[in-house]
Amino acid sequence: MIFRYLSKAILAVSVFVCALQATAQSDNVPLRVMDAIRQQYEKTTLLKEGCQAADFTAEKYAGGSVRLSDNRGKVVLLNFWGSWCGPCLRELAPGMLPARLKQFEGNDRFLYLPVAYKDSRESLDKFFATEKGRTDYAYLRTATALDADKEIFNRYATQGVPRLFVIGADGKILLGTLGFVEEELDKVEAIIRQALEMAP
Repeated sequence: MIFRYLSKAILAVSVFVCALQATAQSDNVPLRVMDAIRQQYEKTTLLKEGCQAADFTAEKYAGGSVRLSDNRGKVVLLNFWGSWCGPCLRELAPGMLPARLKQFEGNDRFLYLPVAYKDSRESLDKFFATEKGRTDYAYLRTATALDADKEIFNRYATQGVPRLFVIGADGKILLGTLGFVEEELDKVEAIIRQALEMAP
């Protein structure tokens, strides 16, 4: 009897999670799904809108390093992603986030900074050796910083990727997102554009 109730409870939770993921990928995300995602964001995010972004220095996959505070005066899009994360790869697919960032290419007051969450150099080597890694996601090779031990991520949140943080020229967080919802990318694009217009 207990086993039957337990099985039903597990099935109900699984169905809810799958429905949530499927709905979040659709064009018109129901308000209740957006509310659930926002509640999860509020629970798991350490640095939110209005907070000073946590400084860090990270080794880049392609060589060299990047320090966030060295880019003060620029609008930064900090993007935590993982090569193993399906929603991350959907967000980073050519027609999604990269398509919206294309308008900022060549703007020296903007920096796109993807950070590979829980990925080692070896796991990224394997990812970039795949067909999609060599084509659709090749643009990430030169930009990506490494965070295999989650040291950087842990300054911003407790769990959950993909995550985007738009950081203003003054180093304060203007917007944070959790998960892949296409409508959120429109908001990210608009905030970046507005921040660049207001930047000195």
